[in-house]
Amino acid sequence: MYHNATTKVRSPVGTSGEFSVEVGVHQGSALSPLLFNLVMNYLTAELQLAPPWDIIYADDIVLIRKTPDEMQQALDMWRVKLEGAGLRISREKSVYMHCGFSGNVSRAPHL
Repeated sequence: MYHNATTKVRSPVGTSGEFSVEVGVHQGSALSPLLFNLVMNYLTAELQLAPPWDIIYADDIVLIRKTPDEMQQALDMWRVKLEGAGLRISREKSVYMHCGFSGNVSRAPHL
């Protein structure tokens, strides 16, 4: 995407030597969320439900389902689709929220 782009990594122990950047976009680039959305829409078009059920924003994905079983099924389908394209869902960054409006309490889905 960039011609002859180079960078250095700065850390508490010092700065690395310069090296070339051959893939990706620059940190903070306005292209990042656009490219993310284009790729995600292409990869998951057949899985997505209309908002508010599935929302892709910047580099976040929100999935909403009525039951824990439906959520688990959706997560499994998204995981398989994304892993098949070389991507993965971060288990460390994933957050679950359960709203028990009906008074029923049930287990949270897992990745």
